[in-house]
Amino acid sequence: IVGTDATGYWESMGKIRDYWAKTGYEGGKLGFPLGEITESASVTGVFYQQYQNGYIIGSEKTGYYASIYGGIRDYWAASSYENGKLGLPISNVKKTESTGIYYQQYQNGYIVGTDATGYWESMGKIRDYWAKTGYEYGKLGFPLGEIKTNETTGIVYQQYQNGYIVGTDATGYWESMGKIRDY
Repeated sequence: IVGTDATGYWESMGKIRDYWAKTGYEGGKLGFPLGEITESASVTGVFYQQYQNGYIIGSEKTGYYASIYGGIRDYWAASSYENGKLGLPISNVKKTESTGIYYQQYQNGYIVGTDATGYWESMGKIRDYWAKTGYEYGKLGFPLGEIKTNETTGIVYQQYQNGYIVGTDATGYWESMGKIRDY
């Protein structure tokens, strides 16, 4: 049982405690626990615990990872957490030093971005195409919006700093940018 009079006293055990240990316990990025270990009400076998600066969440199948307060967690929350299209985190938040982009991998994709560009999902065939262009180092740059589908045409698209990726499973996915896009 760990805590302070200010944070309360909470159990610390199992895989969640093991992960907390890797972060440096209360001296690390998460701080002290602020609640009990809780099982997800909607996904059996998923457990989480709140800390001063985020959560530790996971399952025996996926492992346990931090979900730190900020843009990535906010986007994951807006996407319905583990119940949404991304699923559970399966990596820690990482930063690409040369571009400043933050990213975290989930069961079904990634959340990527910066405070300046926003945080967006990156998944499926659009992500596969973005990978071919060199991710944020390539001609398209960072994502600037979520993946959307035109309900009339079925075309799927996502905006990037320097253009779009557009397509369908039938036609494939391609960049749309520059003077050709303008036309």
